[in-house]
Amino acid sequence: MLLFILRRFAVMVFTALCLTFIVFFMTNLYPNLEKLAKSEGNFRMDDAAVASFLDNRGYLDPLPIKYGRWLGVLPGYVIQGSDGKTRGQCFERGTDGKGAPRFCGVLQGNWGFSTVFKDDVGSIVATRLSPSPISTSTISILESPSVTSIVWLLKGSFVL
Repeated sequence: MLLFILRRFAVMVFTALCLTFIVFFMTNLYPNLEKLAKSEGNFRMDDAAVASFLDNRGYLDPLPIKYGRWLGVLPGYVIQGSDGKTRGQCFERGTDGKGAPRFCGVLQGNWGFSTVFKDDVGSIVATRLSPSPISTSTISILESPSVTSIVWLLKGSFVL
């Protein structure tokens, strides 16, 4: 039984890694990165400015390295930008990175920063998922066999 559970757990981890890699690959296609650069920088950026923006922030690194950094199994990037600023994956926004950890991926609890909502992804997910336990409990109560049978009996008693 223990071997069965371990095998199921291994398949679950492998499936999660495959799915996250596919989503990571799709979001890191160059047209998506170009849209990100233009929305963060300037919509009138030329191709050289877009490439410089993406290179200064580590977006042009090879995909397996970016995925490893996102996952947290590779150390985060530290880049000296062409504008003279030092940027890093594990840096807090607006700091120079003194005392920043080397590894800061999803496995360490750092889900990243949303460029759309301008907030940490972890807090956004927590806010969106907080109603879930309430709705799940309500559905479980409404779908329980006793409630279903009571509703069925009430419907049956009103049939002429």
